[in-house]
Parts: sequence; C-alpha cells; structure tokens
Amino acid sequence: MKGILKALAPLWGRLILPVCLALLPGVAHAQMGLDFLVQESRWTIDALSEQKSASQTGAYLYFPLGPWAYLEASHDETTIEFKTADPFKRGDNAGVLSLLLGPMTLYGGQHQVATETSSIQGGKSSVVGAELFDILHLTLRYESYRTSYPDFPLSDQAGITGLELSQSSPMIGVALFEGLLDLEVQRDVSQTNDSLGLGQTEFVSTRQALRLTFYPWRFYASKWSGERLFFASSKGLYLNSMDLLYKGGNQGSFTYYGFDWVHIGYTRTVETFLEAPQGDPLTAHIDTLSLTLRF
Repeated sequence: MKGILKALAPLWGRLILPVCLALLPGVAHAQMGLDFLVQESRWTIDALSEQKSASQTGAYLYFPLGPWAYLEASHDETTIEFKTADPFKRGDNAGVLSLLLGPMTLYGGQHQVATETSSIQGGKSSVVGAELFDILHLTLRYESYRTSYPDFPLSDQAGITGLELSQSSPMIGVALFEGLLDLEVQRDVSQTNDSLGLGQTEFVSTRQALRLTFYPWRFYASKWSGERLFFASSKGLYLNSMDLLYKGGNQGSFTYYGFDWVHIGYTRTVETFLEAPQGDPLTAHIDTLSLTLRF
C-alpha cells in the first residue's frame, strides 16, 4: 500500500471482461463461431481520491479449436488522470486454453502486465481451473491463481522486492426454471507473502450473483463483500494490479441478443476501496458499453 501515488500504480483493474464473460452462456461443447468483443469504460471517482478520472478500452476474442477445445484472448489499454501527477497508461494481455471433456471443462492460461510503472512491470498471473456443468442442475467451478510482481517492494522486509500471491476461488451455481434463472455463490481467498503495511496477509471475499434470461434480453446482477487485493478472476482474463484494498462492490448488467451477428451490452459497477491503510473509504462508479460481433 505504501508509495502508491509515487509509483503511479495503475488502474482500477480490468473490471469489464468479467461482466461481459458472465453474460456469455456456458456450454459443455465448444461454440463453433468466432466472437470478437470490444468495450469502453469510464470511471467516476470519489472527489477525495488522488485519481481524477480513468478510462479503459478492451477487446476479447473467442476462437474455437474444434468441438472440444477453444482459445480465449484479451487485451486492454487503460489511462488514469491524476490531480497532481502526469497521466498514466497501461496495457495488458491474457490468453486461456480450454479443453472440454463431456460435462467438464479444464483450462489454463496466463495474464501479462505491460506498464512503465516499475513496481508492477513484469507482473504476471497464471491460472488452472475446472468447471463441471449441469449435474442435477448444479455447476461447480474451482480456479487456482499464482500471481507475482518481481519488482514490487515489500513492507515487512526493507529493501526486498518480489510480491507473490496465491488465490483459490471455488464456486457453486444452480440453474432454475429450465435455465431462465441462474444463481451463483463464490468465495475467494487470497494469501500474500507480505502484509504491504496492512497488518494481514489473507484477504477473503464472497460474491453472490444471478443471471436472468428473457430472450433476446439477459440481465446480470452481483454483489460482493469482504476484502480483495490484487484480485484475479474469469480464467485470469481479469487481473487488478492496483495496490488498493477493496472493501466491497456490486454490478448490474444487461445484454441484447436480438441480432444474429451483434450483441450489445451495458454494465454499471460500483466499488469501495482504500487508498491508505487508515484512510476513508472511497467509491468508484464504472460505466461500460460493449459490442460483440459473432461470425
């Protein structure tokens, strides 16, 4: 948490893709068409924050590799405007390979951080996971992440760099009314090799979500509570490299599927965070527009 403004530790994290991916239907066999998603996000940040504004542009590609495998890739560019410092820019890349074995999906991938900020330059996160679909209307998922920032300064060991994190994310979901309503509960536990001045090395959060489908509309809502630090999700396509302690949030989204080749979505995200260990809670509101082209 120390030196956040000096290092201009980047962005609010990639908040867009988890929502857009959550709106895509889960299947136990590979979709044979190609999806290309583009999106734009704008932040409205608490007036007490040292950050003035932020924006993000991202792209996501789904590429089938036959009926039993597919590749997902993402790239995003983020810009932050500060009140008393120069603007900051960052870009990230991520890729995931998924294999489908009957009702089970196995996957693995990596997320790379690309930025001029020395503390997180060279950061990366790897993921392995498994998801079991439609077993008595239940879906079970488990993801394991390993994230590292080789140049990030540690607070418990003066002069030493090299932050490492492990995260486990089990989820259970249930489909009701022939799939019109999906409910999910997920628990995320992250552990770090340093307290970063926070007085703790474990961060736990719980997320509840629902997905409601009335074709051609799909609605998504989620709420999470607890604490998150350097959080990863969505097969590693999402990685928050901001050294802020997040204290809860919620999302609401809708997507229109009325066109064969184009899907349109909107997402509203609200999150609470701390810029300093003993600081006041601050709030960020993020509005996202997304467009998915299907081929």
